[in-house]
Amino acid sequence: KRPATGKKAKVLAVILLITGFFEAFSAGMNNVANAVGPLVAAHVLTVGEGTLYGGLFVALGALLLGRRVLETNGKKITRFSKGEGIILSGTGAGLVIICSIFGLPVPLAQVTSSSIIGMGMAKNGGNVFHKQVVKTMLKVWVVSPFLSLSLSYMLVSLLLKGDYYALIVVTSVLLASVGTLSLMRAVKKEHSSVHEQGGGI
Repeated sequence: KRPATGKKAKVLAVILLITGFFEAFSAGMNNVANAVGPLVAAHVLTVGEGTLYGGLFVALGALLLGRRVLETNGKKITRFSKGEGIILSGTGAGLVIICSIFGLPVPLAQVTSSSIIGMGMAKNGGNVFHKQVVKTMLKVWVVSPFLSLSLSYMLVSLLLKGDYYALIVVTSVLLASVGTLSLMRAVKKEHSSVHEQGGGI
């Protein structure tokens, strides 16, 4: 029985390795296009040049600064077995490749991280959402699209159109958002303080 178990573990490890590389391959199909798409659209690079240089810099970024994100996805959310890893990588790779075939940009980071969170929910229920790293990730996913939209609108209106009204509007919205968040934190902190004092009595 032990040799069979060891052999099965080796087979699963090989399959997991293949699906992991397959997922990395799918990332190259989609994420490079997301990164250098504006350069090609602006006619700074051709499609061939964008694919080559974008791929090189994606690889360089992974080698230099990919470690921390890898540790977050690989260690800080949930632990999973080789079989679960195969399902995870295979699902992410399949979804991204299908989207790439149809020319649709899709964020592999969200696909993979969402799968990891889903796997954590299947194993530990809603407790996975109690982890600070998961809370932070979800907040970033919600905020980043709106922040990117606002900043892009503001910069194009300001730098290319000379529309200073857009700067005033976007800045006001951002300040109001920050002020609202600060107020909510202050109220929550005061409520907690009053609750603790009441409990002490």
